Amino acid sequence: MILIVGGSGFIGFHLVSRFCEINLDYINMDIRVPKYPHSETKFVRGSIENQTLLESIFSLHKISTVVNLSANTNLTSRNYNEFTANTVGVNSLVRIMERFAKEVPLIHFSTQHVIAPGYTHAVEWSDQPYLGLYGFTKRVGEEIVKLSALDNWTILRPALVWGSHNEILLNGLLKPIIRRKYVHPSEDSVVRGYTYVGTLINCIEQIFNDTIGTFRKNVYYVADGNFRQSEWIENLNRSLTRKSLPRFPRAAFWVGSFVGEVGKRVSIEIPINRARYRNLTTSNPVPLVNTFKDFDMNPKDSLFGFKDMCEWAVNETGFES
Repeated sequence: MILIVGGSGFIGFHLVSRFCEINLDYINMDIRVPKYPHSETKFVRGSIENQTLLESIFSLHKISTVVNLSANTNLTSRNYNEFTANTVGVNSLVRIMERFAKEVPLIHFSTQHVIAPGYTHAVEWSDQPYLGLYGFTKRVGEEIVKLSALDNWTILRPALVWGSHNEILLNGLLKPIIRRKYVHPSEDSVVRGYTYVGTLINCIEQIFNDTIGTFRKNVYYVADGNFRQSEWIENLNRSLTRKSLPRFPRAAFWVGSFVGEVGKRVSIEIPINRARYRNLTTSNPVPLVNTFKDFDMNPKDSLFGFKDMCEWAVNETGFES
């Protein structure tokens, strides 16, 4: 029995789908009811911060592996209390596992944002800053896992994760492209890591099947590779619209970012602001040497995933371009 903590979201949808495909028994514990079809016997509603509930799950079931997807991922919030799942929650899970399942493998999902874009990524950070409270609280969660008494943990730091059923990507990028409302900076040399969600699921499966301790107590960035942002979005645009990507001068985005900040103050939503401008114009490649050495990565999977995501996005948007 595998315990997925926080499995009702985008990555959880794909993980549960794979488990069902290979008849792997699981329990999903989440504060949200899954949007995907699910068995009531396989879903437990509750927070990762609830130690009593976690204790009952470990008491009632023989858990063989724990996958922790639970997180608050708000990149702009300045309210620390919004991020307790990333800190208090991780601590709760680890303390219960130390008592009831110290030897059970824990696959803990972190983020590339433990180090901010524009700085050199590394497994261990030194003076590199983190990205907002999200990055900071994810650092805290990692430290809780690393300093625990658990025998077997693996930390995964995915880069930008894409695939079907990613509603944030759908609303923020895919729908605007389909509706021809998306424009891109003409001067774009940004390079960043992109991760097909199927690649993450494949990595999780390989950790499940590890019998020699390859992944034990290791931290991995996960991505299919580091790609030029303009090429990735151009390919996406052509797949969705069969047309070239519309482009504006980068200076126009810079000016627009200041207008967006003014709009925020008067509750007018403008598609670009300072944070989005920095994200759009700052390279964020991730180190993948150890990932490619230890995991069997299959680039063909992402080709299928790209087609699948585009078909899903067109269907969700309600018309075909």
